[in-house]
Amino acid sequence: MGEGWKASEPGLQYVLHDDVLGQRYLNASWGPRFARAFGQLALGPIRSDFLRLAYIAEHGGFYADADVCPMGNATLAQLRDLGAPLVIVASQFNGELLNAFFGAVPRHPDLQPLVWAALHHIEAGGREYKNLGATAVAGPMLMGSLLHARPKVVLQENTTGTAYLPKAPELKLGSCAGLAKSWSSWWGVGVGWHRATPVQYEYAQRPVVEKKWSE
Repeated sequence: MGEGWKASEPGLQYVLHDDVLGQRYLNASWGPRFARAFGQLALGPIRSDFLRLAYIAEHGGFYADADVCPMGNATLAQLRDLGAPLVIVASQFNGELLNAFFGAVPRHPDLQPLVWAALHHIEAGGREYKNLGATAVAGPMLMGSLLHARPKVVLQENTTGTAYLPKAPELKLGSCAGLAKSWSSWWGVGVGWHRATPVQYEYAQRPVVEKKWSE
């Protein structure tokens, strides 16, 4: 991430989490249930979905995948100055959001319930939701309800891998140089995303390792 946004936003402050820092954040800000649920997610992309949703729901700001960058003269300040409390990208898949990029004010009332819905999916995952598609746990399908939120700014994803604001097409996002997003890795993903026994993430000479969860 970083360079494309730094070039367009000289004063930008950004936060990066790995599994250790993400689980610690959830424990400190949302409580042990959320940290434990994070440890039950066997797939890294779903852990990322859950974490980004919780963090933006609490702190606000903008989230961007590492391979998403501003295009042309687009800036986050331009999106913020439109004055809406929520900025989302409508996916080319009907009823879903592209959660590779979104923004909100702190404690947005439509984001808070989604965090709890994701927690329910995870905690009941071994029973009710073991065959739930990966994007429905805490990601694009779950967040599709935000398409009905008011007020909001909605960018539109297109088939070229970019997202643009229809009323201001020069304001758009796309893949960073040398990076390309592949959705094919998500197709058919469902079974296997849930761990019955959660893990706790720690550092061992800096690499992240998994250890048995302890209450």
